[in-house]
Amino acid sequence: MNLQHYIDQSHKDSQRWWLDIKTGERIERSKTDLLMLIVTEIAEAAEGVRKDCPDDKLPHRKMEEVEIADALIRIFDYCGGFGITLLVGDMDLLASNLNILGNHISEAYVPPARSRLTMLLHCVRWATSAASEVEVNPGDKAEAYSLGRLVTSLLWYAHGQKMDIEGAYQEKRKFNLTREDHTHHARRQPGGKKQ
Repeated sequence: MNLQHYIDQSHKDSQRWWLDIKTGERIERSKTDLLMLIVTEIAEAAEGVRKDCPDDKLPHRKMEEVEIADALIRIFDYCGGFGITLLVGDMDLLASNLNILGNHISEAYVPPARSRLTMLLHCVRWATSAASEVEVNPGDKAEAYSLGRLVTSLLWYAHGQKMDIEGAYQEKRKFNLTREDHTHHARRQPGGKKQ
């Protein structure tokens, strides 16, 4: 498998978010709104670092790990929805060396929490860089490059923390597919999720 498989998989899983909740017709989604949702996932990972707590949806996993997986799910869905191919040198080589989203190096460096927050802040930088490209140069390859750097940064971050990011990604995908609050019926209710 390569990263395109994850893009296809995440976008297929998220099809209901690309359809109007009343008509079922495909909708045009805002790139900047979706990029902000990616940033919020990274911010939630940072909160997981600060609190060192389990995830509320997958309590056998750390919040930090699940939120990194959520960010990847959103990035891959974004790429699938807008037909973006991630651009970074040896992305597939990186992915295969890390067992796609997992890791194999047993002696990974685990920095202190402050350094981890700084690393996550750098990930936010790549998301905001992509947002800038969307506004300034729509359709330019710089967006795909920024997103590729973001994925690379998240994978290396997860790798350095010895996270089972492949397992967290697959579990969260399956969990999301069965969530009642993600159904069109629940989203039509007052206070229902919009994106």
